Amino acid sequence: MARKPKLKVVDSFSSSEEKQYFRCLHRLLDEIFKEATNNFEMTWKELAEQSGLTYITVKKLGDRDTRYPRFFTVFKLAEAVGWQLTLTAGKKISKKTKMKAAS
Repeated sequence: MARKPKLKVVDSFSSSEEKQYFRCLHRLLDEIFKEATNNFEMTWKELAEQSGLTYITVKKLGDRDTRYPRFFTVFKLAEAVGWQLTLTAGKKISKKTKMKAAS
């Protein structure tokens, strides 16, 4: 019998890159919600319908109940307000470079 894959428990992140990633997603969500409400005068229910997500998902994201949103969810919300998102890989920064920059 095949073993079930072990899933990473997303309780707390140790790497600063992961923390920064989720901070960026939350900032992006804030901008998407501002765009939807200010420029399109959408309610969260309308945003949910436009994005194809459930109202509960949009409400949890808007209320910041979701600590670790998935990129695909954010992507769908961005599309609902007419944005195009592109995910690119950043350069890996060595510890020596980080230490020099901090000095």
